[in-house]
Parts: sequence; C-alpha cells; structure tokens
Amino acid sequence: AWEVSGALDRGSGVSEDRSKTAVGVASEGVSEDRSKTAQGPWAPLGADCRQMRVGREAGGNLAVFAARRDGSLWQRTALQGGGWDEWVRIPGEVEAFELAMDARGRLWVFAVDRRGGCWAAAQDAPYGQWGKSRRLGVAGTQVVAVSRPDGRIVACALDREEIHVGQQTAPGGSFGAWERLDGDCARIVAARNGFGQPVLFRVTEEPAIHATIQRALGGAWDEWSEVAARATDLSVELGPDGRMHLACVDVEGRVRY
Repeated sequence: AWEVSGALDRGSGVSEDRSKTAVGVASEGVSEDRSKTAQGPWAPLGADCRQMRVGREAGGNLAVFAARRDGSLWQRTALQGGGWDEWVRIPGEVEAFELAMDARGRLWVFAVDRRGGCWAAAQDAPYGQWGKSRRLGVAGTQVVAVSRPDGRIVACALDREEIHVGQQTAPGGSFGAWERLDGDCARIVAARNGFGQPVLFRVTEEPAIHATIQRALGGAWDEWSEVAARATDLSVELGPDGRMHLACVDVEGRVRY
C-alpha cells in the first residue's frame, strides 16, 4: 500500500537570482544530543548547470556531474582528505544524461544530445581519464542505465512511443543489438531488484507508473504491469534486505511511498 508523505513545495529555489542555478552539496552531521542528524552548510561547487547527478567512484568517493547550459558535461570528485578536485570536462554534447558503473569499477555516462542522438563515454580505469564519446546507434529524448550483478550494463533509450534496450555483450564491452519495447510514456526509470534483475519503469500520460522485468540474461521482458495509478514522477532505491523502495508524486502533488 502507498503511504502519503506530504505535499511538495513547488516554489523552492537555490539562490535569490532564479535565472541561474548553481551546483552545491551539503553533508549530514550529528547534533549535540546525538539523537538527531542535521544537514551541514551548503558548499557551492561553482557550476552554472541545468541538470546534475551524484555518483560514487569505485573507492566510494562522491562524484558530481553537471550538464551546463551550453551543452557541455563536467565532473568534480570529492577528495579523501576533504574538499573537491577541479572540474573535468567529459567529451560530448548533453541534453540529458545518467550514470552507471561497469564490472571494472569504471563510471559510464549515457547521454542524449540536442539532436536526439544517444551516446556513451567511459573512464579508462577507476578514477581514470574519460575516453571519447561513442554513438549508440539509437535516438531518444531520455536514456537510463543499470548494471547487472556481473557488471554488464543495460541501457534504455526512450524515443517517442518506443523504448530501445541494449545490453553489453560482455562486462565492460560493446553493446549488442537493440530491442524495442512498447513505450507510450513520458519518462522511464531503470533499477535492479534484489535478484539482480533489471527492472524498467515507465510514467505514462494517463498518468500511471508501470514496470517490466527481464528475468534472465538476454531473455524476454515481462508484460507491463501497473505499479501506481495517478502518479507523475518516480524514484526507486534498493533496500539492504533486497526489497525495492518506490516513492512517487501523485496528481495532487503528494509524495507517496
């Protein structure tokens, strides 16, 4: 059953000048009574961005990725002794992007450019340099990715009424033939369940949230099944006990869990 967690504040901002968006991070600290956690002060990272993602390097260091308004993509990584290193540009033009990690511990970026072309770029080693971006051979408005337990990456690109799904033929390798799933949706989210199987969610125009699972490597995907009705947005996390935790926003603006 879905639980209502409250309404969203749709007027929140990050600065007095609402024409600009800056990347910032905040850490969690412990209050004096040690029974509650408190958010630390925001630390600006100095990027004029329109989309950001936070990931982790293979050793656990936080990595912030920012797509700037000029279409460039940048990364900045937290240092072990505190602070952040300098911004590093990742080759390729970005309209939207997501992150994944392969079997070797390398971070990958999957992105859509302004012409709708989908591409990917990977580090040459954990914490390493970024290689050249490579075209995936499919088009879309959004691309998501998730890693299997063996490190193979499953990438999904939403293109109007279809979803293109591609998988690495070997851990860290190239992508094989792309298959098509019925899309008919506005947004997709990819995750991995407690069995290590890739799960794909779609947010339809109804609005509603549907899910499908690929239960065997290279096998067929299940039929779409409805997860939540009258929902417009979705976030998914895998809990320590292997259960998937979903949070969505309904049409009244309430967060449900």
